[in-house]
Amino acid sequence: MAEQGRHEAQAKHNKDMLVFIDAYDTADQFRDWYITVTYYTALHYFEAILPVVVPQINRRRKILPFKEHYHDHGERLKAMADAEFATIHKPYATLHKISKAAKYNEHDVTRYIKELVRGYLTQTEIECKKVRDAVLRMP
Repeated sequence: MAEQGRHEAQAKHNKDMLVFIDAYDTADQFRDWYITVTYYTALHYFEAILPVVVPQINRRRKILPFKEHYHDHGERLKAMADAEFATIHKPYATLHKISKAAKYNEHDVTRYIKELVRGYLTQTEIECKKVRDAVLRMP
């Protein structure tokens, strides 16, 4: 449970940073960092549900396809593509792609307005909560 709390706290900390950037970066000069922090906030929402969700999924399936923590973005995306996480995968994968472009200057990220990026984050957060709550309701 400690791991879950750590990820939840980091997601909240990151979200506070996004609020700060929204309030003070009126010239939108830190959009690349805004996108990057948004992606990592989504990552922590996903990682926070794993300690609760993974044991239930693994017990129900009688196999061990998931871990309770991922250290590799590709591994995390691959696990998230499973049906258990299908509703989380699309907004999260989109944020991953946009973040990668922002971090490595792969293309002009000015086309990604903050509202769009925030929308993907909100979707990820909501879907993570839905998955976690569904698993908690399981017998």
